Amino acid sequence: MFSRAQMGRLGFTDATLRTAIRQGRVRRLRQGWFAFDDADPTVVSAVKAGRVLGCVSALTLSGLWVPPGYSSVHVRRSKALLGAGKRAGCTTPVGRAPATLTPVDPVEYALACAASCMTAEDWIAVCDSYLNSTGTSVDDLRFRLEPFTGYRLAGLLEKVDERSQSGTESIMRVRLRAIGFDVVVQPGIAEYEWTGGCRCASSTTTSSSAGRTHSPTSAASRTTTDTESGAFDPAVWSTDLFGAMNYD
Repeated sequence: MFSRAQMGRLGFTDATLRTAIRQGRVRRLRQGWFAFDDADPTVVSAVKAGRVLGCVSALTLSGLWVPPGYSSVHVRRSKALLGAGKRAGCTTPVGRAPATLTPVDPVEYALACAASCMTAEDWIAVCDSYLNSTGTSVDDLRFRLEPFTGYRLAGLLEKVDERSQSGTESIMRVRLRAIGFDVVVQPGIAEYEWTGGCRCASSTTTSSSAGRTHSPTSAASRTTTDTESGAFDPAVWSTDLFGAMNYD
């Protein structure tokens, strides 16, 4: 997807661009925007409608891990085409939205927008994915999102962790901490037993931050060790702690 200025930088003059459109090698999506045949159809639809792909959809297109349940297309409308009575689409409640100069919103602005469209734990998991895959620190991301950071986003940023290496790991961490457990993120293997893909405490009991001790037969403890074999049981995660969510 390219603006007229970008097409010019690719070597297209007005005459050669008209020829390419006539031959079907280039499509005119709307005034000033063009696409080649291999353009992503979702982005094409957004641009043709006077929008840019944003929020959760932009995060998905960028290759970040996004949990199930966000299949609808999230867009942001160009200010020039907003018009009376038309909704702007996905934006941040704080700060000024950037100009729609690209067909897809920048990932960091999309993250800020997605904080209003996703559940807290899902957003934290996506943000962890961004931090881990790009090598960005939490402090750097907090600085970059500062213009768009309201009360909700500030609270979510306090819970992200760039050390998490999967979305399910992030959600496990958030939920366990929410019920009072201390969670060690990516601990050294020398300190913990590696069992069935799960880092499990060597002790047969698990202590919460509130000082309570849970036997291995409690729901929370069974998420770290199976009561009979000591092996991680994925079914226990879904039935005892994570409801209907599938962590296979």
